[in-house]
Amino acid sequence: MKLLISDFFPAVTKRSFRHFLLYGNQETIAQGLLEELEENTPLSFCQAQEFFQSPELWTCQSLFQAGPTLTVVTEITEKSFSVADSFLKNISNQSMLIFTSTELRSQSSWVQHFQKSPHLAAISCYEASIPQSREILARLLKDVTVPLTWQNELAQWTQDGSWVCKSKTLKLYLESCSNNLLSKNIDFLFNTLPYHDALLPFQASTGAFLKSIQYLDDTEKLKIIKGWQRLAVQLCQLKSIYNPKEDLAKLCLQIKPTIFFKHIPLITKNFHKWSTGWLVDCLDALFEAEMSLKNKLYTSQDLAVFHKLSCLSNT
Repeated sequence: MKLLISDFFPAVTKRSFRHFLLYGNQETIAQGLLEELEENTPLSFCQAQEFFQSPELWTCQSLFQAGPTLTVVTEITEKSFSVADSFLKNISNQSMLIFTSTELRSQSSWVQHFQKSPHLAAISCYEASIPQSREILARLLKDVTVPLTWQNELAQWTQDGSWVCKSKTLKLYLESCSNNLLSKNIDFLFNTLPYHDALLPFQASTGAFLKSIQYLDDTEKLKIIKGWQRLAVQLCQLKSIYNPKEDLAKLCLQIKPTIFFKHIPLITKNFHKWSTGWLVDCLDALFEAEMSLKNKLYTSQDLAVFHKLSCLSNT
């Protein structure tokens, strides 16, 4: 049976179908659906090749296991359908499988089989609509009040499947911001200041933003830090060539590499608040953060370096 993206979580938790198939070339959509599920339900993951070698090892229930097993089989291929068709009918009702594949398309034997069966569900992971994103976000943000003016915008920024990450970021922000900030458009949080090029260390009240990156892995954290380093160097260069008689916005375009155009309005507004010495201090803190990450000394629970940046940005 065909299933909407937003219906995946309730269908799994209510056990409406025996097994599920997440297919399509948007890997982030499938990942986002599994992240929402994993917030509430423990999952076991295995690669398709490993699973098909000994499927009984992944589908038999342990004597010490109270509830049903829930296993995610990643990146199945069309060739594996010939061996899968028979054992799918014989798997214990206590075992539920979630197959994922970025290779399969609508005419695949896997997809056709899951769509035709009343006991199986296929979810195409190409793009989530705004109503579907809103439905998923409503579940993730049920404990907080999100301003009405933000709900559609948030649904728009999460159509790529980043529902869990962005909902956590928003929760942190709502916990720390003042009421007057709630009148802003939410794009300043998720779009105008994209993570990898963000001006976060150079604004006031960055604590919630800095804490939010604890949900990213070290590779993503490093991308953010490198982006901030580049921006700090650009701002130091801008300080060195600044002439009060010249248009600051035009000077921003003379820096090599050119400053990202979406940052220019914020730079022109705050440029005189940032001294060269303060920017150098920020840059030192960023290099320290980079070394910590590369030496594997930094963990998601250890926010000392980012707290230091937060203190710098509020001076």
